[in-house]
Amino acid sequence: RVSLVPQDAEAFNAIVRGGALVPNGMPRFQELTDEQMAGVRHFLRTAARDFAEGKANKWKGVGAAP
Repeated sequence: RVSLVPQDAEAFNAIVRGGALVPNGMPRFQELTDEQMAGVRHFLRTAARDFAEGKANKWKGVGAAP
Protein backbone atom coordinates (compact mmCIF):
# COMPACT_ATOMS: atom_id res chain seq x y z
CA ARG A 1 0.00 0.00 0.00
CA VAL A 2 1.33 3.43 -0.93
CA SER A 3 0.79 6.60 1.06
CA LEU A 4 2.05 10.05 0.14
CA VAL A 5 1.39 11.38 3.65
CA PRO A 6 5.03 11.06 4.87
CA GLN A 7 6.09 13.29 1.97
CA ASP A 8 3.79 16.10 3.12
CA ALA A 9 4.89 17.52 6.50
CA GLU A 10 1.59 19.31 7.07
CA ALA A 11 -0.55 16.24 6.36
CA PHE A 12 1.76 14.02 8.42
CA ASN A 13 1.55 16.45 11.34
CA ALA A 14 -2.26 16.59 11.12
CA ILE A 15 -2.45 12.80 11.32
CA VAL A 16 0.28 11.96 13.82
CA ARG A 17 0.25 14.95 16.14
CA GLY A 18 -3.19 16.36 15.41
CA GLY A 19 -5.05 13.06 15.62
CA ALA A 20 -6.85 13.25 12.28
CA LEU A 21 -7.17 9.45 12.22
CA VAL A 22 -8.24 8.95 15.85
CA PRO A 23 -11.75 8.00 14.63
CA ASN A 24 -10.10 5.18 12.63
CA GLY A 25 -8.24 3.87 15.69
CA MET A 26 -4.86 5.57 15.29
CA PRO A 27 -3.67 7.27 18.47
CA ARG A 28 -2.56 10.89 18.62
CA PHE A 29 1.08 11.65 19.46
CA GLN A 30 0.95 15.24 20.71
CA GLU A 31 4.09 14.82 22.79
CA LEU A 32 6.43 14.46 19.79
CA THR A 33 8.73 17.41 19.17
CA ASP A 34 9.25 18.88 15.70
CA GLU A 35 12.63 17.15 15.59
CA GLN A 36 11.07 13.78 16.48
CA MET A 37 8.35 14.26 13.87
CA ALA A 38 11.00 14.97 11.24
CA GLY A 39 12.89 11.85 12.34
CA VAL A 40 9.82 9.64 12.04
CA ARG A 41 9.04 11.05 8.57
CA HIS A 42 12.65 10.44 7.49
CA PHE A 43 12.56 6.86 8.80
CA LEU A 44 9.28 6.10 6.99
CA ARG A 45 10.46 7.62 3.71
CA THR A 46 13.80 5.78 3.87
CA ALA A 47 12.18 2.45 4.70
CA ALA A 48 9.59 2.86 1.93
CA ARG A 49 12.30 3.66 -0.61
CA ASP A 50 14.38 0.67 0.47
CA PHE A 51 11.41 -1.70 0.21
CA ALA A 52 10.50 -0.31 -3.22
CA GLU A 53 14.09 -0.92 -4.36
CA GLY A 54 14.02 -4.51 -3.09
CA LYS A 55 16.24 -3.82 -0.06
CA ALA A 56 13.80 -5.21 2.52
CA ASN A 57 16.54 -7.38 4.06
CA LYS A 58 18.21 -4.20 5.27
CA TRP A 59 15.39 -3.84 7.81
CA LYS A 60 15.36 -7.44 9.06
CA GLY A 61 15.39 -7.37 12.85
CA VAL A 62 14.89 -3.60 13.13
CA GLY A 63 12.60 -2.93 16.06
CA ALA A 64 12.75 -6.52 17.24
CA ALA A 65 12.58 -7.08 20.97
CA PRO A 66 15.96 -7.95 22.53
